[in-house]
Amino acid sequence: MNQHGLVLSRSKREGRVQRRPIVFIGHSMGGLVIAKAITIADSRRDKFPVMFEAIAAAIFFGTPFGGAPVASAAAMYAYCAEKIGAASSSKLLDLMRPEDEGLRELVHEFMRLVGKLNPKIDLLCFYEEQPTDFSKMAGLPSLFGLSKLAIPKSYAEFVSRDSATLQGVEEQGLARNHRGLVKFDGPKDDQWNQFVKDPLKRIIHGAQLAVKNRLNSVRDIDRSMINSINEALDSAPVYKKRKALAQTFAPSSWITNEAEYKEWLYDPETSGESPASRVADCLWIRGPEGRGKTSASLAAVDEIDMIKEMDTDQGSILLAYFFCDSTGDYSTAEDLLKSLVTQLIDQQETLASYAKAFAKKKGEGNKSQAQVTVENLWQTLQDMLTDEFIGSKVIFVLNNLHVLPEDSDSTIKLMKYLHAELQSTLNSTDTKRVHTRWMITSREAHNIGEALKIEGVRLVDLEDDKYGDQVQMALRKRAKERVATLEREKNYNKALAYFASSLIGKRAQNTQWIDITCVQLQELPQAESDLKVRRVLEKMPQDLTTLLNNAWLQIFKANEADVEKIKEMLRALVLTYEDPTEAELGVLAGLCSNEDDKADLRRFVEKCKPLLVMKRASNTISFMNVVVKTHLLENSKQLLGMSDEEKKWQHGVLALRSFSHVKESFDFPVEEKPAGSEGKAQEGDDDQEGASENEEDADDDDDEEEEDDEDVSESDWDSEEEDEEEDPEAEILRDKALPYTVKYWLRHASKATREIAEDLSVEESFWNPDSIIRHRWLVEYCRMTSSFDNFDYRTLTGLHIASAVGFRELVAALIRNGYQDQIKIRDSLINTPLHFAAWFGRPKIVEELLDRGAVIDDAEEINEQTPLHMAAFGGHVEVMKKLLLRGANANATAIDIGPVVNAAISSGNRACVELLVERGVSLTFNQDDVDAPLALAALLSDISMFEYLIEKYADKLPAEEYSKAFVKAAEAGRIEVFNRLLDFEHSQEYFQKALEAAAEELNWDIVTILMEKRAGLNCDELFYKAATGTESQDELLETVWEYTGGSISREKLNESLYDATDREKESTVKLLLEKFGADPNATGVEYGNALTAAAYDDSRRRRSL
Repeated sequence: MNQHGLVLSRSKREGRVQRRPIVFIGHSMGGLVIAKAITIADSRRDKFPVMFEAIAAAIFFGTPFGGAPVASAAAMYAYCAEKIGAASSSKLLDLMRPEDEGLRELVHEFMRLVGKLNPKIDLLCFYEEQPTDFSKMAGLPSLFGLSKLAIPKSYAEFVSRDSATLQGVEEQGLARNHRGLVKFDGPKDDQWNQFVKDPLKRIIHGAQLAVKNRLNSVRDIDRSMINSINEALDSAPVYKKRKALAQTFAPSSWITNEAEYKEWLYDPETSGESPASRVADCLWIRGPEGRGKTSASLAAVDEIDMIKEMDTDQGSILLAYFFCDSTGDYSTAEDLLKSLVTQLIDQQETLASYAKAFAKKKGEGNKSQAQVTVENLWQTLQDMLTDEFIGSKVIFVLNNLHVLPEDSDSTIKLMKYLHAELQSTLNSTDTKRVHTRWMITSREAHNIGEALKIEGVRLVDLEDDKYGDQVQMALRKRAKERVATLEREKNYNKALAYFASSLIGKRAQNTQWIDITCVQLQELPQAESDLKVRRVLEKMPQDLTTLLNNAWLQIFKANEADVEKIKEMLRALVLTYEDPTEAELGVLAGLCSNEDDKADLRRFVEKCKPLLVMKRASNTISFMNVVVKTHLLENSKQLLGMSDEEKKWQHGVLALRSFSHVKESFDFPVEEKPAGSEGKAQEGDDDQEGASENEEDADDDDDEEEEDDEDVSESDWDSEEEDEEEDPEAEILRDKALPYTVKYWLRHASKATREIAEDLSVEESFWNPDSIIRHRWLVEYCRMTSSFDNFDYRTLTGLHIASAVGFRELVAALIRNGYQDQIKIRDSLINTPLHFAAWFGRPKIVEELLDRGAVIDDAEEINEQTPLHMAAFGGHVEVMKKLLLRGANANATAIDIGPVVNAAISSGNRACVELLVERGVSLTFNQDDVDAPLALAALLSDISMFEYLIEKYADKLPAEEYSKAFVKAAEAGRIEVFNRLLDFEHSQEYFQKALEAAAEELNWDIVTILMEKRAGLNCDELFYKAATGTESQDELLETVWEYTGGSISREKLNESLYDATDREKESTVKLLLEKFGADPNATGVEYGNALTAAAYDDSRRRRSL
């Protein structure tokens, strides 16, 4: 399906062609391909710019959105036919099964995207009203010798009306069978004329205007900039996480009916001083594991989603949520903030301008690109919340915040920012800031308690007696639901079901206890008597720890012959960083050498049920929930004979097993190209060139249009994918080795005892400079992880890798064992291993490399970034301290970023900047294509860091440095920073530059201030921007007109009229004509003059003007 959708999306759309409306028409499964193509057009805007916005409508004939029962039979027949060589099976048939989860997900995402655009994508569904002879259609009787009687009658309704239609979408039945839905006898066909022609005509004729209006509404949005931001932030897919959690946790909760919750979410209508006048409100739901925190978060998100859909006079509501998890992309403060920022941009794309500092501009490298750090992400979020058009309310839901590692620098910073945010806003009435609501759930945790210890924070303490009845009632409800499942699957009678649900509901202290108890009952043989089930329940320990201890001991006792192998499997599984597949666990547990081992592994997993589960969707083996894994790890000495020291040994075992697998998988001969293949390739290239020339000739008619559409086809923003060159062996290597081993062998090694470093360092086939095995591992490692995203992995030595993602002992061992010459080797981007250790924040490895002779200011002599630059970019204060103490040059400069202090400012980490300021670094820097430090701070930093720099460098900086910063503050739209810089003297030239920068970025508040502060500025470009932007700026236009005394150039006035007409800005057109005297005959490239542009839009009022 992905492949079909991608092919459909890849139709050539360049230049003005990108804006041509698209109307999709699909029959049967073709409609599903269309739905997939639309989701791809949205998710891959980097590949298909403007395509999503250009989709006007989709018309479906008999598309099985709800699946088709016949698909199951078709899949079976196709399989049989394939076996005898009479047909081939298709995965599309599997997708059409009514119960297919992939189909449900596709339709849900498609319908979400249909409503995302304004105006919405127009939809029309046709369905069949006559039965379909499936057997005749598929040719089955002749194929298998079957009679029509063998085909179930239910299959005659090939795609039912319910399946072929979508909720809230126009639908029309046709008196035809499935195949006949798109077969007409010509233009005089009755059904064509009566039911099909007019709706199609209406949709197709209205497509042009619908797409034009839509593109006008987003005309000021730089799509390539948004793509670049998304690439830089690369946030986790929170919707999928939410959906996965909803499978385990009921998205309903008593908490959403509590007064505290209601008052938090809804503005009360009471008079006087009420929460409605507060800028922010915070609800903290605190309690131990298994008390319903995640269910409350899911219920809240569902309710807020419904509220968002309602039309309100107060403005839109934005929602951003995050479910913290100890694994994957949900485990750090950076992950959380990246997700919140990208979710807000996804809902309101105009907010992307506040995150553009993360985007990379073409040809500029890292010159003024903000690093993805907690400081910069939080500042971006704050800037978004001050946007005047953001809506009426922004709601944040953060679930299980305690999961973020408490001692991590990023978590500490996040808690500090959250505390300051709530402290300053809970009792504020700042009307310039959108109202925000924070809902946070967590366990009892010191750092969260300190952050939220603020007057005004609402607390729902799940251990408070006040909520005891509700908590217990929720647990009883959970018990009843779980026992109901047992009643169906185990054929419990009513009396037994009543007894089980009552006893479990009464004893339960958390949901984990309920789940584990019910799963253990599930594992009892079907024939067990009621009395046996009751006895098991009565003996079940009420304490979760005891229950789990007993469960494991029971498994070990029942399998004494295999107990050591089972424990070895568990020792491997409990230390994994993500759930392994069966094959991966086999490698980790040492059960992969032959088929008997693999069969043993499956048997051992089966023996450990219900505490272990096989997740069919991902084909992974895991503990039934995180509590079971945590318990086993904490009690590993007692249950697995694995002390803390033995955990290190076990990590070493996992590392070496994984490493051996990686080596074995990637150790194969290089594939040689057949003789003469180069010539053939050249021949093919020539043919391709010829084809390209023909295409160019065919496209000559569009040349004129394309020249006028540079804003669509060209971009100032860089996309990482544009420069990517896939390794020649990439396809061969894909999944050649098991992903877990590729990603984590080195991480396990870093947790092992010291001896492992020596063992690994003597593996010459991996560490040698020309090692094909290491290169192949890196190809796959870079595909699976983002560790080396900013680097050229093809030129990295073994010491580069060990310095980046390894550990100190390995670096030392490699140097001892013959790789000391790699200390000074640079990769293609002029980085030594010391640069890597600094970038990745490895202070111990930095120290080791320096002790071994690494050049501390490497690359300074060629004006490239030094290791200190790299540490500052990453915001790694400890590494910076170590380098500075060892004599690193704090004033080193690089051609792409400037001085080290610029790198520190880009990180957003004030501590890094302060460290350099204490060393007396210079803020004076002159290079045309690189911002000076104060200017960069004005562009990227918050007011506190900017004030700090001004205070520390008062009377030390030339006046021009303040003026450079003045222009950058106008460009960034940072009002506080800009106002602070107004205290300094600036020339007319710099005021003009500031006005142009502010107008270019649509920072109208700053434009107004500039006109108030300085007379005589040229406002032509400003006038045009205000007249033609998406939002109406008529008042500003009048202010500009008055400011200039009506001296806007005639050319710019007429250009403004033409484009304002084209963009359907009626009030602006009236103002330009009646007050400013614009020429109604103003001309433009696309439509001739303003009158024809208005006629094209069918606007009588603008034509009459």
